[in-house]
Amino acid sequence: MDSERLRISLTPRGAKGLLWGTAVASAALWGWLALGFRAGNGGDVLLFLASIAVLFVLGLGGAFAAKALAVARPEAAFRAVFAAAVVLRLVLLPAGLAPSKGAAADDLAGRAVGFQRFLLYDHDVWRYLWDGHLVARGVSPYERTPEQWERLAEGGDARASRARALLDAPPWPDAFEMIAFRDYRTVYPPLAQAAFGVAALFSAGSVFVWKLLLLGVDLGTCALLAKLLVRLGRARWEVLLYAWNPLVLKEIAGSGHVDALAACALTAAALSLVASGSPERGGERGRARQHATILSFGALFALGLAGLAKVTPLA
Repeated sequence: MDSERLRISLTPRGAKGLLWGTAVASAALWGWLALGFRAGNGGDVLLFLASIAVLFVLGLGGAFAAKALAVARPEAAFRAVFAAAVVLRLVLLPAGLAPSKGAAADDLAGRAVGFQRFLLYDHDVWRYLWDGHLVARGVSPYERTPEQWERLAEGGDARASRARALLDAPPWPDAFEMIAFRDYRTVYPPLAQAAFGVAALFSAGSVFVWKLLLLGVDLGTCALLAKLLVRLGRARWEVLLYAWNPLVLKEIAGSGHVDALAACALTAAALSLVASGSPERGGERGRARQHATILSFGALFALGLAGLAKVTPLA
Protein backbone atom coordinates (compact mmCIF):
# COMPACT_ATOMS: atom_id res chain seq x y z
CA MET A 1 0.00 0.00 0.00
CA ASP A 2 2.78 2.47 0.95
CA SER A 3 4.82 1.74 -2.18
CA GLU A 4 1.71 2.09 -4.34
CA ARG A 5 0.88 5.44 -2.76
CA LEU A 6 4.48 6.59 -3.31
CA ARG A 7 4.38 5.64 -6.99
CA ILE A 8 1.11 7.49 -7.52
CA SER A 9 2.25 10.61 -5.66
CA LEU A 10 5.50 10.92 -7.64
CA THR A 11 4.29 12.96 -10.61
CA PRO A 12 6.52 13.59 -13.66
CA ARG A 13 7.36 16.99 -12.22
CA GLY A 14 8.22 15.47 -8.85
CA ALA A 15 10.27 12.71 -10.48
CA LYS A 16 12.20 15.28 -12.51
CA GLY A 17 12.85 17.31 -9.38
CA LEU A 18 14.08 14.25 -7.50
CA LEU A 19 16.29 13.24 -10.43
CA TRP A 20 17.94 16.63 -10.63
CA GLY A 21 18.15 16.82 -6.85
CA THR A 22 20.15 13.60 -6.65
CA ALA A 23 22.31 14.76 -9.57
CA VAL A 24 23.11 18.10 -7.91
CA ALA A 25 23.83 16.42 -4.57
CA SER A 26 26.15 13.94 -6.32
CA ALA A 27 27.93 16.76 -8.17
CA ALA A 28 28.40 18.67 -4.90
CA LEU A 29 29.90 15.65 -3.14
CA TRP A 30 32.14 14.84 -6.10
CA GLY A 31 33.20 18.49 -6.20
CA TRP A 32 34.28 18.28 -2.58
CA LEU A 33 36.18 15.04 -3.20
CA ALA A 34 37.89 16.62 -6.23
CA LEU A 35 38.78 19.99 -4.73
CA GLY A 36 38.38 19.91 -0.96
CA PHE A 37 39.49 16.38 -0.10
CA ARG A 38 43.21 15.65 -0.32
CA ALA A 39 43.60 11.97 -1.07
CA GLY A 40 47.11 10.70 -0.53
CA ASN A 41 48.44 7.21 -0.06
CA GLY A 42 46.98 6.64 3.37
CA GLY A 43 44.82 8.88 5.54
CA ASP A 44 41.08 9.49 5.40
CA VAL A 45 40.36 6.26 3.53
CA LEU A 46 37.28 5.57 5.67
CA LEU A 47 35.90 9.04 4.96
CA PHE A 48 36.48 8.50 1.26
CA LEU A 49 34.74 5.11 1.31
CA ALA A 50 31.82 6.61 3.25
CA SER A 51 31.50 9.30 0.58
CA ILE A 52 31.46 6.65 -2.15
CA ALA A 53 28.71 4.81 -0.24
CA VAL A 54 26.64 8.02 -0.11
CA LEU A 55 27.16 8.48 -3.84
CA PHE A 56 25.87 4.95 -4.47
CA VAL A 57 22.74 5.79 -2.45
CA LEU A 58 22.26 9.00 -4.43
CA GLY A 59 22.65 7.00 -7.63
CA LEU A 60 19.93 4.59 -6.53
CA GLY A 61 17.69 7.56 -5.78
CA GLY A 62 18.41 8.92 -9.23
CA ALA A 63 17.55 5.56 -10.79
CA PHE A 64 14.22 5.47 -8.92
CA ALA A 65 13.41 9.01 -10.11
CA ALA A 66 14.47 8.31 -13.71
CA LYS A 67 12.32 5.19 -13.83
CA ALA A 68 9.31 7.13 -12.55
CA LEU A 69 9.89 9.99 -15.00
CA ALA A 70 10.37 7.61 -17.94
CA VAL A 71 6.79 6.28 -17.52
CA ALA A 72 5.43 9.56 -18.89
CA ARG A 73 8.48 11.19 -20.47
CA PRO A 74 11.13 8.63 -21.49
CA GLU A 75 13.14 11.06 -23.63
CA ALA A 76 13.26 13.65 -20.85
CA ALA A 77 14.48 10.99 -18.41
CA PHE A 78 17.30 9.90 -20.71
CA ARG A 79 18.37 13.47 -21.51
CA ALA A 80 18.50 14.35 -17.81
CA VAL A 81 20.50 11.22 -16.99
CA PHE A 82 22.99 11.86 -19.81
CA ALA A 83 23.35 15.58 -19.04
CA ALA A 84 24.05 14.77 -15.39
CA ALA A 85 26.63 12.19 -16.48
CA VAL A 86 28.48 14.90 -18.42
CA VAL A 87 28.38 17.30 -15.46
CA LEU A 88 29.60 14.68 -12.97
CA ARG A 89 32.60 13.91 -15.15
CA LEU A 90 33.46 17.57 -15.63
CA VAL A 91 33.29 18.14 -11.88
CA LEU A 92 35.88 15.41 -11.33
CA LEU A 93 38.42 16.65 -13.87
CA PRO A 94 40.38 18.74 -11.32
CA ALA A 95 40.71 15.87 -8.84
CA GLY A 96 44.30 15.98 -7.58
CA LEU A 97 44.95 19.54 -8.75
CA ALA A 98 47.60 21.27 -6.64
CA PRO A 99 46.30 24.13 -4.46
CA SER A 100 48.95 26.55 -5.74
CA LYS A 101 47.97 29.51 -7.89
CA GLY A 102 48.31 28.87 -11.62
CA ALA A 103 48.51 25.08 -11.23
CA ALA A 104 45.78 24.46 -13.82
CA ALA A 105 47.39 26.79 -16.37
CA ASP A 106 50.81 25.18 -15.82
CA ASP A 107 49.35 21.73 -16.40
CA LEU A 108 47.40 22.68 -19.52
CA ALA A 109 50.45 24.36 -21.03
CA GLY A 110 52.67 21.39 -20.12
CA ARG A 111 55.29 23.70 -18.64
CA ALA A 112 55.17 22.45 -15.03
CA VAL A 113 53.49 19.95 -12.73
CA GLY A 114 50.02 21.19 -11.83
CA PHE A 115 48.70 18.09 -10.07
CA GLN A 116 49.70 16.33 -6.89
CA ARG A 117 51.11 12.84 -7.14
CA PHE A 118 47.92 11.04 -6.13
CA LEU A 119 44.62 11.60 -7.94
CA LEU A 120 42.08 10.14 -5.49
CA TYR A 121 44.46 7.47 -4.17
CA ASP A 122 45.88 6.62 -7.59
CA HIS A 123 49.01 7.67 -9.47
CA ASP A 124 49.08 5.47 -12.58
CA VAL A 125 48.46 8.56 -14.71
CA TRP A 126 52.11 9.62 -14.50
CA ARG A 127 53.21 6.42 -16.25
CA TYR A 128 50.64 7.09 -18.98
CA LEU A 129 51.99 10.60 -19.46
CA TRP A 130 55.62 9.41 -19.54
CA ASP A 131 54.82 6.77 -22.15
CA GLY A 132 52.92 9.38 -24.17
CA HIS A 133 55.91 11.72 -23.93
CA LEU A 134 58.12 9.01 -25.44
CA VAL A 135 55.61 8.14 -28.18
CA ALA A 136 55.20 11.79 -29.17
CA ARG A 137 59.03 12.08 -29.42
CA GLY A 138 59.17 9.02 -31.70
CA VAL A 139 60.68 6.78 -29.01
CA SER A 140 59.38 3.29 -28.27
CA PRO A 141 58.01 3.15 -24.70
CA TYR A 142 59.01 -0.54 -24.62
CA GLU A 143 62.67 0.24 -25.29
CA ARG A 144 63.81 1.01 -21.74
CA THR A 145 62.51 1.45 -18.21
CA PRO A 146 62.33 5.02 -16.86
CA GLU A 147 65.27 4.24 -14.56
CA GLN A 148 67.32 3.02 -17.52
CA TRP A 149 66.65 6.32 -19.29
CA GLU A 150 67.77 8.13 -16.15
CA ARG A 151 71.02 6.14 -15.93
CA LEU A 152 71.62 6.55 -19.65
CA ALA A 153 71.41 10.34 -19.29
CA GLU A 154 74.47 10.26 -17.02
CA GLY A 155 76.75 9.16 -19.86
CA GLY A 156 78.61 11.28 -22.39
CA ASP A 157 77.65 9.81 -25.77
CA ALA A 158 74.87 10.55 -28.24
CA ARG A 159 72.47 8.21 -26.43
CA ALA A 160 73.00 10.17 -23.24
CA SER A 161 72.15 13.40 -25.05
CA ARG A 162 68.95 11.82 -26.31
CA ALA A 163 68.03 10.66 -22.81
CA ARG A 164 68.74 14.08 -21.29
CA ALA A 165 66.52 15.71 -23.91
CA LEU A 166 63.67 13.44 -22.79
CA LEU A 167 64.24 14.00 -19.08
CA ASP A 168 64.84 17.75 -19.28
CA ALA A 169 61.69 18.51 -21.26
CA PRO A 170 58.96 20.14 -19.10
CA PRO A 171 57.39 19.00 -16.85
CA TRP A 172 59.65 15.94 -16.43
CA PRO A 173 62.36 17.44 -14.22
CA ASP A 174 59.68 17.43 -11.50
CA ALA A 175 57.17 14.87 -12.76
CA PHE A 176 59.67 12.03 -13.31
CA GLU A 177 59.71 11.13 -9.62
CA MET A 178 55.94 10.62 -9.68
CA ILE A 179 56.14 7.70 -12.12
CA ALA A 180 55.25 4.41 -10.46
CA PHE A 181 57.43 1.30 -10.91
CA ARG A 182 60.23 3.15 -12.66
CA ASP A 183 62.34 -0.03 -12.69
CA TYR A 184 59.79 -1.85 -14.91
CA ARG A 185 59.12 -1.56 -18.61
CA THR A 186 55.66 -0.39 -19.55
CA VAL A 187 52.85 -2.98 -19.62
CA TYR A 188 50.35 -0.99 -21.71
CA PRO A 189 49.46 -2.31 -25.19
CA PRO A 190 49.78 -0.39 -28.49
CA LEU A 191 46.31 1.21 -28.61
CA ALA A 192 46.80 2.60 -25.12
CA GLN A 193 50.22 3.90 -26.17
CA ALA A 194 48.68 5.58 -29.20
CA ALA A 195 46.16 7.32 -26.94
CA PHE A 196 48.95 8.44 -24.59
CA GLY A 197 50.81 9.83 -27.59
CA VAL A 198 47.78 11.71 -28.92
CA ALA A 199 47.31 13.42 -25.55
CA ALA A 200 51.01 14.32 -25.47
CA LEU A 201 50.77 15.94 -28.91
CA PHE A 202 48.23 18.39 -27.52
CA SER A 203 50.14 19.08 -24.30
CA ALA A 204 52.91 16.79 -23.08
CA GLY A 205 52.57 15.84 -19.43
CA SER A 206 49.12 17.41 -18.99
CA VAL A 207 46.76 15.52 -16.68
CA PHE A 208 43.86 17.75 -17.75
CA VAL A 209 44.33 16.97 -21.45
CA TRP A 210 44.57 13.23 -20.77
CA LYS A 211 41.42 13.30 -18.65
CA LEU A 212 39.53 15.29 -21.30
CA LEU A 213 40.42 12.64 -23.88
CA LEU A 214 39.14 9.91 -21.54
CA LEU A 215 36.00 11.92 -20.79
CA GLY A 216 35.11 11.92 -24.49
CA VAL A 217 35.78 8.18 -24.74
CA ASP A 218 33.70 7.41 -21.64
CA LEU A 219 30.75 9.48 -22.84
CA GLY A 220 31.01 7.51 -26.09
CA THR A 221 30.70 4.35 -23.98
CA CYS A 222 27.54 5.78 -22.39
CA ALA A 223 26.08 6.51 -25.84
CA LEU A 224 26.87 2.97 -27.05
CA LEU A 225 25.32 1.51 -23.89
CA ALA A 226 22.14 3.50 -24.55
CA LYS A 227 21.95 2.02 -28.06
CA LEU A 228 22.62 -1.45 -26.65
CA LEU A 229 19.79 -1.03 -24.14
CA VAL A 230 17.38 -0.17 -26.96
CA ARG A 231 18.52 -3.25 -28.91
CA LEU A 232 17.82 -5.37 -25.84
CA GLY A 233 14.37 -3.87 -25.36
CA ARG A 234 15.36 -1.92 -22.27
CA ALA A 235 14.81 1.73 -21.36
CA ARG A 236 17.62 4.13 -22.24
CA TRP A 237 17.57 5.79 -18.82
CA GLU A 238 19.09 2.58 -17.43
CA VAL A 239 22.45 3.81 -18.75
CA LEU A 240 22.48 5.67 -15.41
CA LEU A 241 23.67 2.45 -13.75
CA TYR A 242 26.98 2.91 -15.57
CA ALA A 243 27.03 6.67 -16.21
CA TRP A 244 26.51 7.60 -12.55
CA ASN A 245 28.41 4.66 -11.06
CA PRO A 246 30.83 6.08 -8.45
CA LEU A 247 33.53 3.51 -9.27
CA VAL A 248 33.43 4.38 -12.97
CA LEU A 249 33.51 8.11 -12.23
CA LYS A 250 36.34 7.79 -9.74
CA GLU A 251 38.53 5.58 -11.92
CA ILE A 252 38.08 7.43 -15.22
CA ALA A 253 37.21 11.10 -14.63
CA GLY A 254 38.84 11.18 -11.19
CA SER A 255 42.01 9.10 -11.56
CA GLY A 256 42.38 9.09 -15.35
CA HIS A 257 42.50 5.33 -15.87
CA VAL A 258 43.11 4.01 -19.37
CA ASP A 259 40.47 1.30 -18.79
CA ALA A 260 37.98 3.70 -20.43
CA LEU A 261 39.38 2.74 -23.85
CA ALA A 262 38.87 -0.97 -23.24
CA ALA A 263 35.36 -0.41 -21.84
CA CYS A 264 34.33 1.57 -24.92
CA ALA A 265 35.67 -1.06 -27.32
CA LEU A 266 34.02 -3.90 -25.36
CA THR A 267 30.69 -2.08 -25.44
CA ALA A 268 31.02 -1.59 -29.19
CA ALA A 269 31.72 -5.32 -29.55
CA ALA A 270 28.61 -6.23 -27.54
CA LEU A 271 26.47 -3.82 -29.56
CA SER A 272 27.74 -5.29 -32.84
CA LEU A 273 27.02 -8.83 -31.68
CA VAL A 274 23.48 -7.97 -30.60
CA ALA A 275 22.83 -6.06 -33.82
CA SER A 276 24.12 -8.98 -35.91
CA GLY A 277 21.50 -11.22 -34.29
CA SER A 278 18.56 -8.94 -35.08
CA PRO A 279 15.66 -10.65 -36.92
CA GLU A 280 15.52 -10.41 -40.71
CA ARG A 281 13.20 -7.85 -42.23
CA GLY A 282 10.95 -8.48 -45.20
CA GLY A 283 12.30 -10.75 -47.93
CA GLU A 284 15.83 -9.38 -47.99
CA ARG A 285 17.35 -12.50 -46.45
CA GLY A 286 20.63 -12.36 -48.37
CA ARG A 287 21.23 -8.73 -47.53
CA ALA A 288 20.36 -9.38 -43.88
CA ARG A 289 22.91 -12.21 -43.71
CA GLN A 290 25.57 -10.03 -45.29
CA HIS A 291 24.79 -7.27 -42.82
CA ALA A 292 24.98 -9.73 -39.90
CA THR A 293 28.35 -11.04 -41.13
CA ILE A 294 29.76 -7.51 -41.34
CA LEU A 295 28.54 -6.75 -37.82
CA SER A 296 30.05 -9.99 -36.51
CA PHE A 297 33.44 -9.08 -37.98
CA GLY A 298 32.96 -5.62 -36.50
CA ALA A 299 32.45 -7.21 -33.09
CA LEU A 300 35.68 -9.19 -33.44
CA PHE A 301 37.51 -6.04 -34.54
CA ALA A 302 36.17 -4.10 -31.54
CA LEU A 303 37.18 -6.94 -29.23
CA GLY A 304 40.67 -6.81 -30.72
CA LEU A 305 40.80 -3.07 -30.04
CA ALA A 306 39.79 -3.72 -26.44
CA GLY A 307 42.71 -6.13 -26.10
CA LEU A 308 45.05 -3.56 -27.65
CA ALA A 309 43.91 -1.05 -25.04
CA LYS A 310 44.31 -3.40 -22.10
CA VAL A 311 45.09 -7.11 -22.08
CA THR A 312 42.40 -8.14 -19.57
CA PRO A 313 39.37 -7.90 -21.95
CA LEU A 314 40.78 -10.81 -23.96
CA ALA A 315 40.03 -13.05 -20.98
